[in-house]
Amino acid sequence: MTTKIYEYMLAIAKEGSLSKAAEKCYISQPALSQHIKTLEQKLNCTLFRQQNGRMVPTQAGKIFLITAERIVQTEQETNRKLEELLSLRQSGNKRH
Repeated sequence: MTTKIYEYMLAIAKEGSLSKAAEKCYISQPALSQHIKTLEQKLNCTLFRQQNGRMVPTQAGKIFLITAERIVQTEQETNRKLEELLSLRQSGNKRH
């Protein structure tokens, strides 16, 4: 599982809409639907359901989203720290 799937699921939860989430993630709505279907099959549970025209997380979806948020935040923090390290190295090399 790549971190993209976590970003996709978080976008669905935030937007409440497959089409809006797909647009935000720069993928097609059918592709996003397929990602959900594949993930739900892999996990053997339903993550979202339709309610009043919105996609809302199920209880399993809420659990998944908590972990997804942590994973995405960890990836972002790691990337930020690595960029800082690279920047320090580059500025250090310019001094010599």
